[in-house]
Amino acid sequence: MTRKCILLALIFCLNAILGQTAQDCLGNEAPGETKTPTLFPIYPFHPERDAAILRAAMYGIGTNEDDIIEVLASRTKEQRLKIAEKFKDLYGKDLLKDLKSETSGDFKRLLKAMMTPPAEYYANELNRAMKGADTDEDVLIEILCTKANHEIVAIRRVYQTLYKNSLENDLVARTSNTAQRLMVSLCNVCRDDDNITDITEARNDAEALAKIGVLNLGVDQTALNNILYQRNWKQLQLIFKEYEKMTGYDIGKVIKNEFAVTRSIKNQASFFARLFRKCVKGFFGTKDRTLIRLVVSRCEVDMKEIKKIYEIQYGETLADAIKGDTSGDYQKCLLKLIGEGDNQ
Repeated sequence: MTRKCILLALIFCLNAILGQTAQDCLGNEAPGETKTPTLFPIYPFHPERDAAILRAAMYGIGTNEDDIIEVLASRTKEQRLKIAEKFKDLYGKDLLKDLKSETSGDFKRLLKAMMTPPAEYYANELNRAMKGADTDEDVLIEILCTKANHEIVAIRRVYQTLYKNSLENDLVARTSNTAQRLMVSLCNVCRDDDNITDITEARNDAEALAKIGVLNLGVDQTALNNILYQRNWKQLQLIFKEYEKMTGYDIGKVIKNEFAVTRSIKNQASFFARLFRKCVKGFFGTKDRTLIRLVVSRCEVDMKEIKKIYEIQYGETLADAIKGDTSGDYQKCLLKLIGEGDNQ
């Protein structure tokens, strides 16, 4: 794994900490994350009615893709899975299998991503990223650095079931020595979640950070990993305050300086905007698998903010970028998920 890729992961973690508010510490959202979704739960929610609409859309002469998009792209992942359960109860059929048999191409792949339980979906994506001659480091960072502890625990459990091997073992086998320490630390979620702070421990950790250098990637990163991925978020804020007292350096400024050199990231929204840009404007054409994953994973989290950052950074809307590189029902469904459908 390259130095730049490791920096991406470290900056992700540090920015989450630095951007955290007291409400973040006490609430259920990921640290530093303010939700700005484009897809919301629909109420009142009638899974029986939705199941019936989907059944009618797929049986008879032809397939009514518009009805499929209208139902599934207007429901959250949790609601879609409830529709699938009701579809099974009412008709004895697997909704995902029926959808796959009635659609094709990228539209089918998008629907599959929308209908697959999150832990299973991300386990599949991680496994795929580690197949082939080269490991796709961007995918590992994108998933492991942006999921909450409980999500990573679920992904690890499903990964073991699906592939008969632990995610940690595959990460060790498929990444370089430097990356191993980072990825295994991210995978083995053992962060203290009690939000209790200790000034003495904070000073000790700050001293350790000062000795190794926060972004000095040429040294043993064990101590850095232990601090970044095990301390609770409030404790990390305290550590960084003590670090500034000891060294005179604001870790936020250190990150910004490194950002200027590597053209990296400074928050999750800009990181994902960059990934979207690479998807739709890459040298080898649209990376549809990545585009699908980004849309499905972020539409319920921070897609509105990503769209705003994308337009600022690249001078065009994300919707226009998607329109320029996709077509048909696939395009319609993507646009609806990001809040840019005909009726939105």
